[in-house]
Amino acid sequence: QTLAHTLAAKQSLSEEQTLRVAFDVVDALSAWHNRGVVHGHLVSSNVFIGEDRRISLLDPAVGLALNQALRSAADYDTNSFAPEVVDGQTVAYSSDVYGLGLVFRRLFLALSKRYQFEKNREQLEASLRPYIDLSAAMLERDPLRRPSLEQVYRLVGEAAGRLDPSTSRPRKDSSTVLVNKGRDAAKTPSSASN
Repeated sequence: QTLAHTLAAKQSLSEEQTLRVAFDVVDALSAWHNRGVVHGHLVSSNVFIGEDRRISLLDPAVGLALNQALRSAADYDTNSFAPEVVDGQTVAYSSDVYGLGLVFRRLFLALSKRYQFEKNREQLEASLRPYIDLSAAMLERDPLRRPSLEQVYRLVGEAAGRLDPSTSRPRKDSSTVLVNKGRDAAKTPSSASN
């Protein structure tokens, strides 16, 4: 099922599970970027969680085509696209960082709501603050002010225990799946920066 479905069904994820999912999404997106592919519309409904808990990213470039086709429709909601995509600018790696910020915001807000009546809520909120701040930075309107995917990878990977803090390299049990359901996945321009 998708991450959107998991969160909408109020299937609560623990803090550890949330960090693991967050890292696995970053890891999957990194695999795409390493292949020169920009997803273009990363949202929680395009994050698939398999029965084995492995993360797959779905539908690259479908969102971009939809955005371009429906851009003229006054009632079309473009809130799930990076501002530069909505404005018709070149889609770049940083556009995916924006989408990742949307996913993170939803993930960490769901976790915060899960613990809203707990006695140690303040402690949990303090531990989540770096990720909420990171999400906000990833949602910067100016793509040049967003953190790079590499910076996000390191921060979340170390917190999730998936990276060795001394080397910032994946631990041996870290794995992702690249799913390219779109026939013509969006390629990054060679001048695009992370």
